[in-house]
Amino acid sequence: MTATSRSEKTVLLGAEYDPEVWSAVLQALKDLGATELGKTWQAAGSQELQRVEARLRSRTVIVEGETYGGLSITGESGLIAEITALVRSRLPHSPLSW
Repeated sequence: MTATSRSEKTVLLGAEYDPEVWSAVLQALKDLGATELGKTWQAAGSQELQRVEARLRSRTVIVEGETYGGLSITGESGLIAEITALVRSRLPHSPLSW
């Protein structure tokens, strides 16, 4: 976990190529009532960046999958803690070290 501002944080959820983690985080956002604001995908050489931006309780949440950087989620610290807990509950046997 890294802090990006006083009330914002980023949590690394797993490997950027893991469809199970992607599915769990996107379903968690949906279940909590998030609205998708947009999706982007970019490639530069051997690196890819997939980004999903959502609105949840009047706050922006960003999910990013970056080659060699992993799958991360960034937003208001309380929301990120809630989303992360929900993702963890859906992946109880995941080898991810959180």
